[in-house]
Amino acid sequence: MSFLRRLWYLSALVLRVALLVERVTAQTGPSGDTCPDGLVTINSQKDADLIQNCTTIDGSIALGSSVTGAIRLDGIETITGSIRCNYISELAALSSDSLQTIGGDLSLINTGMSAGVYGSADYYLQDVRFPALKAVSGINFTGTVFTGQLYLGDDLQNVSSVTISGFPYSPFPSLNISSIEGTLSITNNDDVSSFEFDLLKSAGNVYISNNYGNTPFGLNVSFPNLTDVGNMTIQGIGNISLPALGEVNGSLEFSENRLLREINLPSLGGAGNLLIKNNSNLTTVTATQMKYLWSTAELNASCDAFALEPTKGLHIEDNPCLSVIQGLDRLKLASVVYLAGNISSVSLPGFDNVPTFTDYLCLATSVSGFNCGPFEDRWKNQTIKNDILCQTPQGTYTQNASERTQTSGRPAQPSNVISNSANHSEKSVGVGAGVGVGIGVPVVLALIYLIDRSRRRRRQLATKHETERFLPEEGGAAAAGELQGHDNRPRLSELYGGGELRRSGAEASIDADAIRPMELDSPRRPPSELPVQEKAHELEG
Repeated sequence: MSFLRRLWYLSALVLRVALLVERVTAQTGPSGDTCPDGLVTINSQKDADLIQNCTTIDGSIALGSSVTGAIRLDGIETITGSIRCNYISELAALSSDSLQTIGGDLSLINTGMSAGVYGSADYYLQDVRFPALKAVSGINFTGTVFTGQLYLGDDLQNVSSVTISGFPYSPFPSLNISSIEGTLSITNNDDVSSFEFDLLKSAGNVYISNNYGNTPFGLNVSFPNLTDVGNMTIQGIGNISLPALGEVNGSLEFSENRLLREINLPSLGGAGNLLIKNNSNLTTVTATQMKYLWSTAELNASCDAFALEPTKGLHIEDNPCLSVIQGLDRLKLASVVYLAGNISSVSLPGFDNVPTFTDYLCLATSVSGFNCGPFEDRWKNQTIKNDILCQTPQGTYTQNASERTQTSGRPAQPSNVISNSANHSEKSVGVGAGVGVGIGVPVVLALIYLIDRSRRRRRQLATKHETERFLPEEGGAAAAGELQGHDNRPRLSELYGGGELRRSGAEASIDADAIRPMELDSPRRPPSELPVQEKAHELEG
């Protein structure tokens, strides 16, 4: 019994030792070094060397603010969390030749900037290099300077987000990213001359704002291969290149670009809505392939509402140098067309013919003599289906959907519109007269038809009554049968004499020379003096 008890204790001890060995092995590299999990803080290259034999770090790596010089993270292939380098003024370089996957973000915030003079050696961060990197969730470079090379692999895909903000150096290195699932945000980079995303093909959202650049022409942004994006907002730049952009699923906005002169979207086929607003020097907008702006307006909307919330259809407003709206030749579907500013002419040939789909057209121009007539015609032929407002210095022309079914009156105008009363009086009279004529003529014709029909009915009844009155009692039925038979009725030549009546098929004519006008003009005999047949014919005459 004692032997069995000792054997049981020995087995339990062996099991505990095996479990302990397994746990230690899981946390050590091939050489026996311990591989930590959770948050790993590195304050020097010596700390980084302690984990170089760990292929996987189950957690995140954070560089301490006291780090100086270069940090290499060689040997590590996967970090399940993030790499954080925040507020490190004297970091010279960060690299890893082996790192392939970062489960979280690569974050460098206010790093590499000492208190020295810009452009001097005090800006320490030279290179950020991860040549083997294949996947990273997010990239955040905020207030960080790269005076050398930024290299994050050859082709990063499905990056959740990329943020580049406050970059005080020019130019920004190219990022080899082909797809961004979330948002690409480029903001507050006043000292950068250009951003180039040569490989980027798709993005969930692109937001570019307040980047005026360090040149007289402003920041230049290039997306040579970007084909589709969820939403795109472009603000505070000088030039943008989007030669391959074919579709924007949501909103496409160009606003507050004081240096932007041209918007050229040669491949764009459609977007949810297109907003172009407050671009001080913009002179040209071209999207020759664009057919659809598919965001829809709410029922019972108004031009006032679209001014406050410009998120539907085509909205071009307050671009003082953009006086001619053209270059949108194929556009034929836009729930709202809102145009306001120094507009002298509008060319939207895609709206000239039905079928098109436009619910609301709102136009306000400061140019005298602008002609609202073409928009009135498009409303009449229902190219514009609901409301139209055309406001010029001479007055305001309005129509709405209910006007199509009204018989008189003029639709109410937006409360902030002051219209020319003389112009509107003439239009109101014209509309009222047109509606009156359109309804009155059919009514009058119908009344004439009914009166004529009633007279004929009364005449037939009178004829029947008189005929029955003068027919003799004997043979009345036979005489009535003669009256009902067309061929039995006496001819003009038999009653009044005169020329022979000649028939040929459906045509018939009378020999005019044989008619005796004196007998035709003579007074008719009273019915009592006529034979029965002649009485009936005389009453029918």
